[in-house]
Amino acid sequence: MRDGGIDVSGPDFNAVHNGRTRAIIGREHADSGFVTLLAQDGVEGLQAMNLAGEWIDVPPADGTLAVNFGQLLERWTAGRVKATRHRVVSRGRERFSIPFFYEPRIDAEIAPLPLAGAAAFEPFLYGDYLWDAATKFVEMSGVRHLRQPRRATA
Repeated sequence: MRDGGIDVSGPDFNAVHNGRTRAIIGREHADSGFVTLLAQDGVEGLQAMNLAGEWIDVPPADGTLAVNFGQLLERWTAGRVKATRHRVVSRGRERFSIPFFYEPRIDAEIAPLPLAGAAAFEPFLYGDYLWDAATKFVEMSGVRHLRQPRRATA
């Protein structure tokens, strides 16, 4: 099957789950910030990767929240809290996503937490981190030069 000249039949666009091939409608990723709260609408499709690297269904209980940890939280906690890798597969029904992304202000300085055994890192501004992450998406290609890093003050 082709969509706009792109072959959508391969593994980047389809997943086999519970013996059925399903279209991937939200590619695998981890959110950039601290925490994402996602209102559930009772429709299946959201999946998270477990520690064994397997995709598991997130129960779509109506009126509940799914909680995803972000990449910034993983970095800030020196990996003690893992970012939630997740994706969405089609179940053949309309599905609504209402996320709330909890992230710092763009001028917030992110510095290492005093955690035993954690590797130190240079403090950075969240806006620099976010711009770096966002400009890696194909939709943002060619715009990286439009914002120079502000850098945290040492």
